[in-house]
Amino acid sequence: MATIVKVKYGSGAVNAGEERLLEFLKVNLPDDYFIIPNVELANTNPRGQVQYLEYDCLVVTSHAVYNIENKDWGGRLEGDDNMWYLNDSERRNPHKTIGFKSRVLNSNLKAHDLTWGRVWIDSLVTLSNRRQNKSGLYGSCLNATHLLDDKLIEYLTSPEAINKTAGCVADIYVAVKDFISGTLSQHTPKERKEIKGYEIIEILQQDKCFTEYLCRAKGIASAQKKRIKEYTLDLTGLNGEERQIREKQIQNQYHALNLIKSSPFILNVQFDFDEENQHFYEITEYLDETSLRSELRRKTFTQDEKLKIVFNIIEALKVAHEANVFHRDLNPENIYLSNGYASLGNFGKSYFQDHNDLGYTVAVTLDEHNATAYHAFELLAKDASRTTDIYSLGVLIYELFTNQLPFNSPFELNNMGGKLSADKMPTAINSQLPDWLDELCQHTILRDDAARWDSVEEFEHFLKNSLSQSQVPQKHITYPTSFEELRPGVTVGDYTLYEELGTGGYSRVFKSKHSFQGETFKAIKIFNESINRQTVIDEYMALKGLSHPNIVKFEQNGSLPNGQLYTQMEYLDGRNLHIYTKSELKLPLQRVYQVAKEILEALVYMQNLNPQMLHRDIKPQNIVWDKQERFVLIDFNVASADSVDTNHVGTYPYIAPDLIRSGTKVDWDSSADTFALGITLYELVCGKHPWSRRQPAKGVEPFSPVEFNPLVSDEFARFLLKAVTYNKADRFVTAWEMLTALLSIGENGILKQEEKANRVEIFSGDEKGNFVDYLNSLYSQSRYGNAGTRAGYKQSAYDVLTYTQTKLDTKLLNAILDGTFRLVIITGNAGDGKTAFIKQIENQAGNVVRLENRNGARFEINGVTYLSNYDGSQDEDERANNEVLADFFRPFENITNFQSVNQGRIIAINEGRLIDFLQSSGNFNHLSNIIDHYFYNEGHAELPQGLMIINLNLRSVSASEEGVESLFRSQIKKLTRTELWTQCADCALAEQCFIRYNVNTLNDSAAGNEVIKRMEWLVRTISYKRELHITMRDLRSFIAYMISR
Repeated sequence: MATIVKVKYGSGAVNAGEERLLEFLKVNLPDDYFIIPNVELANTNPRGQVQYLEYDCLVVTSHAVYNIENKDWGGRLEGDDNMWYLNDSERRNPHKTIGFKSRVLNSNLKAHDLTWGRVWIDSLVTLSNRRQNKSGLYGSCLNATHLLDDKLIEYLTSPEAINKTAGCVADIYVAVKDFISGTLSQHTPKERKEIKGYEIIEILQQDKCFTEYLCRAKGIASAQKKRIKEYTLDLTGLNGEERQIREKQIQNQYHALNLIKSSPFILNVQFDFDEENQHFYEITEYLDETSLRSELRRKTFTQDEKLKIVFNIIEALKVAHEANVFHRDLNPENIYLSNGYASLGNFGKSYFQDHNDLGYTVAVTLDEHNATAYHAFELLAKDASRTTDIYSLGVLIYELFTNQLPFNSPFELNNMGGKLSADKMPTAINSQLPDWLDELCQHTILRDDAARWDSVEEFEHFLKNSLSQSQVPQKHITYPTSFEELRPGVTVGDYTLYEELGTGGYSRVFKSKHSFQGETFKAIKIFNESINRQTVIDEYMALKGLSHPNIVKFEQNGSLPNGQLYTQMEYLDGRNLHIYTKSELKLPLQRVYQVAKEILEALVYMQNLNPQMLHRDIKPQNIVWDKQERFVLIDFNVASADSVDTNHVGTYPYIAPDLIRSGTKVDWDSSADTFALGITLYELVCGKHPWSRRQPAKGVEPFSPVEFNPLVSDEFARFLLKAVTYNKADRFVTAWEMLTALLSIGENGILKQEEKANRVEIFSGDEKGNFVDYLNSLYSQSRYGNAGTRAGYKQSAYDVLTYTQTKLDTKLLNAILDGTFRLVIITGNAGDGKTAFIKQIENQAGNVVRLENRNGARFEINGVTYLSNYDGSQDEDERANNEVLADFFRPFENITNFQSVNQGRIIAINEGRLIDFLQSSGNFNHLSNIIDHYFYNEGHAELPQGLMIINLNLRSVSASEEGVESLFRSQIKKLTRTELWTQCADCALAEQCFIRYNVNTLNDSAAGNEVIKRMEWLVRTISYKRELHITMRDLRSFIAYMISR
């Protein structure tokens, strides 16, 4: 049996997987073997920075030291020497870092005693999960990866397996063991400074299951504090079933909140999961200082405020119970007061159906020592229902209104006979309290759950009915009391506010629901206290008789209990059009036509009234796209039916300048609305105002729409220019005139007719010219053949036409052609474009001679002869790969000054194969150390002159910067360029073809950019989550699939 040696600051096994590994090795290895778990060594990198390397397990023997990296990964494992995938999620190949750690350890041993350099450090990876296997691994990493089985023990006990002799370091291995476990590991462990991107302020709570941190955003002292709870999922000492149950218990709040609809009255919680390290995180605002319990200790609530809290918690329980989630721990510690309303938090002990289906519970065992008044009697038996929360809510009301608890535990309630005695009723405690409180307690604070009210709705109905009949006017529970305090989550009068839809200088609009009649959402505009009452009346007079599908429907108006005036309207589910004039979002021209037609129809209806109605403030902000179906005109607060009203209202950039009489007077007429709509349409089409500085100027012609949107037809451009003409006599005077002109153009007439693209002779000889066939060949799973996914020796003309330049072409290529580098090494996954880039170099070099083996070429750059290799990982003819690489790199043997070499080399090679060759050959130690350091630091390393290393695994296809679009966007544009699709013009199926439709969509000036942008974010999300490294081959395959499937 081997001996486990603990280092001074080590903690032994940190998870169940490591515990299994250590126990397996201890039982199965010989008595003279030493096992050292969790060693942490300091290493100074070439920049002088100290980094700490963690070693899972070191096995010290009389013939070698084995450096074991353990992974307790469960699920499907696949991978090669470059990248591994666990359940299709990308994982860095652990063999890449373990080799570096072994060399650091060897350096430390030699630094202590030069003769210890003869100790061989062997690197291997173990998979400790009992259900794991190696069937999905291939390459050299397969043999260096072991399961916990006899083969691992055989490998560790066989010196010949690593070309060593038995007992070759028997004279020093005990001293090596003592050195590693003692002197080498004597640094104090680092204090943790941050977690999940947040700076740690202090540890709030800590035990073996979790650690709770108080945090804030890094570098911002005044930032909102966060509470981050870090759970360790994989504790030692648990079997598989116990770990699964524990994981479900920890994630109980996560599952519960995913079942519940979002609500402003339920505390928002973020969750994160670190699968590799088996950690689960809960992230919330730090609200302990604003918990109801804390507030009860330092302030006295008014009766109105108490009722406000109760109604907020009722709303929280409604959505929870609707999802059949029962909180089971409702008490003042779990209620938080923020932004003027109460929210219910901490659903960690909640119950839902999965507890039965999956066989676990999170219920705490209650007894005389930990049960409180808020725990219903059935919780003693770990039972729960809706009425459990209703019981706790009853106790909450009791404490809020009496400032004391009715009893200390459910055991005391049981001793009372299962209900409150007369002397415990609220009115017995305080005779000033209303009688309905006693009745409420008689239906809630009961031992028998069947005798309680059955639903929170029944509870709410009783409460509202009692308030309406009591001496406490219901209006007193209105909160807030001022315009500035309005926010989502609060209740004003009979309305609960949900989302702020818009704001202006004198009003704010909210999505709301009426407390008693609230089956559907409404929009409520609440006016500033300073607003003139006549303004609200004007809007009412403007709206009350209007009935048109493109005009917002007015329902009622009135005043709130605090005196604020409001108008209630239908709720429109959508954005106003302002965002389509000031951002990358653009409306397709067909949608702009719909806007023009529907708003003009609304204006025709208004102008046909007697007297006619003028809106006087048409602009993108006052048109809403409801459910992306219809466009609706809103905000009639400055509308007027008075033809002699000359008040200067509206928004200046949309007011016809020739109607302005003075700074305070405007001669309003029907052309004012058509002019404003013209400006609005112009902005939707062009993204700009027709005049510079957004100021219509007499004698200055507006910009032509074609300057900003070349897809606009000349006829539609003339329509827009007439609508915004400075002089009234030259523009549309009425909405009917403008609508007639629009209909004469028609929806099909707003786009410029495309000229047929000139046919370009791309191919000659036998090569086929069907671009759809070529596009299909780019899709890796195409049943028509995927030849386009492979970089062939012979290029297609389409390869050239659809080649996307990267920074390799725009930045590095010129440097290579200038002779800056003698050795260029390009690594990456298959399909990253390595070969394509090397061929770009060859195409611009001189005296190019293709090699007969078709795996490279010989050429000249500035008189220096270069040799290229398209795939440095393969054999060539009769020569093995090691021999090929030895010949290729020979000019750089034992070289430290790369610029001095009189030959050049450019190679594309697998990262793992490159490192293995350089380390095993013994002739490239300097180059090997540079490359090893470069890859370990993921490219953040300074390279000597004459050497360039490019790791395409670090490239993002979705990244962009100012003036440079992403590779994803560039590649879409290359594959959809119009000259490649000219054959569609003669195709009988063109009008019904989804491929042509997709290409046209991606080329559309409005929709195209938005579609690409959204897909770009999808690709970017994959990259951010590190789910997958996307190669150029993957990218082209994805785009081909998207267009042609």
